[in-house]
Amino acid sequence: MNKNLRKILMLGSMVLIGNAYAQTDTLNPHNKPNAVNSDGTVGMKSRQDPGFNNPQPTVNNQTANTASNQEVDKDIIKKSKVFGEWIFNGSFAQNNIQGFNGNYRLTMGDKVVVKLWGAVEEELRLVVDKQGNIFIPEVGPLKVIGVENSKLNSFVSSEIKKVYKNVNSYVTLDNEQPVKVYVAGFAKRPGLYAGLSSDSLLYYIDKAGGIDPSRGSFLDIAILRQNEVRKTVNLYDFILSGKMEPIQFMDGDVIQILPRKSKVYVAGDVRNSFEFEFDNSIKLSDIVGYAQPESSVNKVFITRKNGRDIKTYSYDVATAKKENFKLENEDEITIIQDKKLNTVSIRVDGEHESGKAIVLPIGATMKDLIGQLKFNDRTDLSSLQLFRTSVKERQKESILESIRMLESNILGTPSSTKNMAELRERETNMLLKLIDSAKKVEPKGQVILDTSADLSQIYLEDGDVIKIAGKNSLVSVSGQVLQPTALMFQSNMSINDYIDSAGGLLANADKGKILVRKTSGAMRVHETGIFGNSVQVAKGDEIMVLPKVDLKDTQWLKDITELIYQVAVGAAVILKF
Repeated sequence: MNKNLRKILMLGSMVLIGNAYAQTDTLNPHNKPNAVNSDGTVGMKSRQDPGFNNPQPTVNNQTANTASNQEVDKDIIKKSKVFGEWIFNGSFAQNNIQGFNGNYRLTMGDKVVVKLWGAVEEELRLVVDKQGNIFIPEVGPLKVIGVENSKLNSFVSSEIKKVYKNVNSYVTLDNEQPVKVYVAGFAKRPGLYAGLSSDSLLYYIDKAGGIDPSRGSFLDIAILRQNEVRKTVNLYDFILSGKMEPIQFMDGDVIQILPRKSKVYVAGDVRNSFEFEFDNSIKLSDIVGYAQPESSVNKVFITRKNGRDIKTYSYDVATAKKENFKLENEDEITIIQDKKLNTVSIRVDGEHESGKAIVLPIGATMKDLIGQLKFNDRTDLSSLQLFRTSVKERQKESILESIRMLESNILGTPSSTKNMAELRERETNMLLKLIDSAKKVEPKGQVILDTSADLSQIYLEDGDVIKIAGKNSLVSVSGQVLQPTALMFQSNMSINDYIDSAGGLLANADKGKILVRKTSGAMRVHETGIFGNSVQVAKGDEIMVLPKVDLKDTQWLKDITELIYQVAVGAAVILKF
């Protein structure tokens, strides 16, 4: 908010206060200033008033009807619509914080007690004057304004020692400083409220009836001193984390409740079903964290309305807790247990201009999805990739099944001679390391989409991930080559040319069969030799050189080779052998 608007809000509150004083002046024919009491009323202040000077460092709590107050608090929370609205229910306004902490800085009007003993016996009660000084006979004026309470004794005592050599001293604050603070902006009852300099920000806002939830911000509260912003406070830090820095108020300070910012609505099976405020932008994961979903929920739906255009996005709760999806003002978030799905939630990554999360009715096809997307100049629709959870699970189970059979064969095969046993032991250790690596591999779950595939016959499932590749002029070379790298595509280069550009094959490379992974995810096998199957390299392809399985004991050769190929195809990972 700019400075002019801040000044307008502050002046508006002062006009309200001016009207209040004009009304009280009619009852005060001598035009003497009326005291503003700690409860916000105007008139004489009694010694029983919590805002009156009290040297004892205590907290005045009104503890009557405690059980009743707790019931009221719960009821207030249930009725609250805006997150944080319930905290201003009168509890803070009932409690003065009397006493000083070590970080308190002295200000004009503070009372200081100086006790001297030894060569001089005296007790002085001094007031910090308009210049910020206290005056000690023979010592002179000492500037104490701004000195921390924890350092007051050492500071003043050191100055006294410069004059009185054989005198001991002890210096302390006598009492708290009564102040009057304006609460301006979008409070329920803007006005001038009395309290102590040590009272909290929450005390004064509560005195003003709290923040107007329909207009005021819980994220942006400014504290002004002499028309300058000295500090801003975000009450979400206090509500969610209990963080509240102590603030030392001075007479005439202004607490300005700034206008409310953007908001989203959260409903469903959550502990915090409220309107949440945010500034500029906020991630879905942050709002899900604020909402605290019940353990039974499994779906998060985002409804975004733009005139007549209504869009719905959907995420699994586990995904939503990590999702960087940017929410917009007035978005509606519903978190529920979706037992029977009538829709499928699809995530679309890559080169397109539409939203990442798309919700379609059950039975929707890839053609239906493509029809809803907006593409750009970099989009390459010939390289559509589809990743599916159910396929990923089957691929993983297939790899694990191959691993189980291989382990059983390796560990269950006896050795006929001592030399064979020693050989098997060495090769077994090597194979078990390979198997351990294979167990850690996570398949991609990719469904291969041929360029000639009929997209209207590819039905989408909930949780599908579509990746739309961008136009790519590179060819990758990985695996058993000297320098795995990416090279610019050249139409006149063969697979062998690309491999040579990557430094050539390593000694343990499988020269007979080389895999070529197409941008669509399809895998082609390039075979060398006169009768081999040659594969033409295209833009975006990945040439994968697998290791050659070289075992003295050929009994497991076929199983190991199949496992290496299986992992390469399912996860695009080359196991090292």
